Amino acid sequence: MAVDYGIGSMRELITIQVEARTADGAGGFTKAYSTDFTAMAYVQPLRGQDPFLQGQLTETIIFDFVIRYRSDKSVDATKRILYNSKVYNIISSINLDERNRYTVIRGERGVAA
Repeated sequence: MAVDYGIGSMRELITIQVEARTADGAGGFTKAYSTDFTAMAYVQPLRGQDPFLQGQLTETIIFDFVIRYRSDKSVDATKRILYNSKVYNIISSINLDERNRYTVIRGERGVAA
C-alpha cells in the first residue's frame, strides 16, 4: 500500500534524542539526553487510555510520527522523541512499505522511560 504524505502535511517539528550515561563517581550513572537530529513530521494521535495501576490513575497516549526516511540516521527504542515540550518513548520505527520514503515512529507518552 503506497502512501504519500506530501510535504505539506509534515509541519510539526520533532526532536529525536539519544541517551548518554555518565559515571556519577559513586558507582552509579547519570542519564542525560542530547539531540540526535530534528525533523519535520506528520503527527497523528492514535489512542489514549487511563488505566488504574497500583492505586493511581495513569494516562498513556500513543502517537504516530511520520518523517521522511533518512539513511544517515537510525531511530530505535533506545531513543526518544521530544514534541511540544513533551517526551515520547519510542515503541517502534518502521520503514513504510520498505521504499525508503517515510519512516513511521510510534511513540508513547505517560510511561516510565
